[in-house]
Amino acid sequence: MEIVRSRAIEDIYDKKIQDMIVGKREMRAVKYTNKRVKIHLSDVTSLCMLQPYYHRVLDNPPLPSFKSSWSFLRGRVVERSIALELAPVTVDGIIGTVDDILDGDIVEIKSTAQGSEFFNPGKEQPEWVSRMKGYCYMYGKTQMYLFVVFIVGNLPNYMWWSVKQHGKRPKKYQGFATRAWKVSFDSKELEGFWAETIETKHLLEKAVSDKTPEILFDIVKANKPEWICKPELCQYYDKCEYRNQGKVSDDYFEEIGL
Repeated sequence: MEIVRSRAIEDIYDKKIQDMIVGKREMRAVKYTNKRVKIHLSDVTSLCMLQPYYHRVLDNPPLPSFKSSWSFLRGRVVERSIALELAPVTVDGIIGTVDDILDGDIVEIKSTAQGSEFFNPGKEQPEWVSRMKGYCYMYGKTQMYLFVVFIVGNLPNYMWWSVKQHGKRPKKYQGFATRAWKVSFDSKELEGFWAETIETKHLLEKAVSDKTPEILFDIVKANKPEWICKPELCQYYDKCEYRNQGKVSDDYFEEIGL
């Protein structure tokens, strides 16, 4: 994988949002579905595989928290403000919906409250990269662009945990920022990723069909960040058998001050 910053893409989207503000463009409507049945790429590349599982097996899923709802809407509004959103494509029974396309190049659009100063998509957001691998495979491409809106700029990079990680602070405060990167993959890398994705799809389908979440536990243990196991971030917090079986240590949250 190769990641290279693209200032040209940053300029394109900065101009798109300016055009909308002055009335040259309109933001597309934001619509949602209450219940998923088919398997989406976001399901099999999610931070926690138990979330798409419970979303399908619970007759009355708990409502998401206000915090997660606002965060989700923020990302959706950012995307709809500047992107076309392509028609869904289906490959091997998996549905993918790419945010935008520019001169034939597909684009993933994100927003985050993480700091912009030292941000590296490959290290900071492996979930995003996995999603992009999937899109590239589905569209027969080996590269695509990632455009990110940093809603609080580099402010988080002044926090102690960021300074500890990067060994320095930003030289100049920036309250808002946008960044774009061209992300390229090797074709064999994409083929290997897709094979694993298909296996994950089959495992999710079997778990849902048999109502056996425990067969997903190994994937959850290997990939799920523990910080997501909080009631304000996961709407299935109280229902989750993984957490209720003591798979998540409460000591972790005390250690990081949450």
